[in-house]
Amino acid sequence: MTFVVTGRFRTGKGENPFTREVEAESANHAEELVLSSITSEHSISRANIDIDDVSEA
Repeated sequence: MTFVVTGRFRTGKGENPFTREVEAESANHAEELVLSSITSEHSISRANIDIDDVSEA
């Protein structure tokens, strides 16, 4: 299934909104994939990421 995950992440430069579309088995799995991706790309901790919505596309 395809899920759309939206939220915000904080860096030293401020708050940045994001929307990611991912293939996942469940909403929880989609959230984990996005958290993993953002922490890797921006070198931030999960505590700096707020997930606002996870919905099926």
